[in-house]
Amino acid sequence: MAGYRFRRDKTRGAKTYWKCALRNLDKGCRAVIHTLEDMTLIHVISLHKECVVVLYLTSMTLSDMTMTTSIRGNPIIVIAGYRFNRHRIRGVKTYWKCSTHLQRGCRAVIHTLADMTVIKCINIHNH
Repeated sequence: MAGYRFRRDKTRGAKTYWKCALRNLDKGCRAVIHTLEDMTLIHVISLHKECVVVLYLTSMTLSDMTMTTSIRGNPIIVIAGYRFNRHRIRGVKTYWKCSTHLQRGCRAVIHTLADMTVIKCINIHNH
């Protein structure tokens, strides 16, 4: 991922937890990744001190991410056919929720920075 190396920390069921390889060195990086068995990325905490991690996924790539607008002119992110509506903006972070969050209770979310760099992606949908 963007030139950073991650080491498998533990596996629980279908989920694998990864930590930045620099964590135990003098750099102390606390970046983590959580994946499913098929290496689908479901959670990222990007805390690299030198730069922000850019994600390269297998089943859902950010190159497939498109920005569009709703009928009412609100921004929408579309990834693999799933639509994410902007939920709120706090500081430099923008929080997005699956468009079916209210109707179906879907908990899929994306967090981006102002330049649309994804810093968190939980792409598990219940539909």
